[in-house]
Amino acid sequence: MQKNAQPSVWQSWIAVVLTLSVFVNAALLFSVEPMFTKLVLPFLGGAPSVWNTCLVFFQAALLVGYCYAHISTRLLNARRQMLLHLLLLGLSCLALPLQLRLHGDPPPGPASILWLLALLGVSLGVPFVMLSSGALIAQRWFADSGHSNADNPYFLYAASNLGSLIALLSYPFLVEPRLTLSDQRFAWSAGYVMLVLIVAGSSWLLARGSTHQSAAVAPAPAAAITVPAITHRDRARWVVYAAVPSSLLLGVTNYISTDIAAV
Repeated sequence: MQKNAQPSVWQSWIAVVLTLSVFVNAALLFSVEPMFTKLVLPFLGGAPSVWNTCLVFFQAALLVGYCYAHISTRLLNARRQMLLHLLLLGLSCLALPLQLRLHGDPPPGPASILWLLALLGVSLGVPFVMLSSGALIAQRWFADSGHSNADNPYFLYAASNLGSLIALLSYPFLVEPRLTLSDQRFAWSAGYVMLVLIVAGSSWLLARGSTHQSAAVAPAPAAAITVPAITHRDRARWVVYAAVPSSLLLGVTNYISTDIAAV
């Protein structure tokens, strides 16, 4: 692919806006986990199963978001995926402001786990799934944007990791001691609306950019790249690698909430 020596002004704006969207997306994704789990503590208490059940839901919803990003990327072109994603983001705002949307007390015994999963799904499911897919879709949009560095979108990983880390560190030290849960819910909901506007702005920039690209001289075709075939053993190894940190997270937090305190 023929590349420019320096990104144009439009390309620079695309990179900035997508980086901002990925950063905000990750911050919202990782800040809502401890916040929403704390919301359910008055109903279910600080038993280790409460946090473990929440973690199971968060990881399952994360997988659903990844599947949505993967399937929509394979089946739709960039423009159609953009329209679908904006539509779903807009519909997900119907779940705002963030709140508990199941009424009544949880049932006793193991049935309370299903009650908690239903509560999480009804109250948080759609926004969480959309956040889970946000970074992957932003990377696809950047790769298809015609940016001079479109084949190297990995700086967006850095923005995602930075947003995640800041959210996780700031919640126990800054957010939780200074804001009530009601304030946290409304601040998070406002941040989600801001993210939707940022994503809409990035899609507008990409649409304008694609018009400019189509009017420009077509780039030279990229050389074919030979990719080694992925075996079933490779896939199984990746699954095992992903299971290791997840199991460690469950084990460590289960120990802390059992033997120390659920705070």
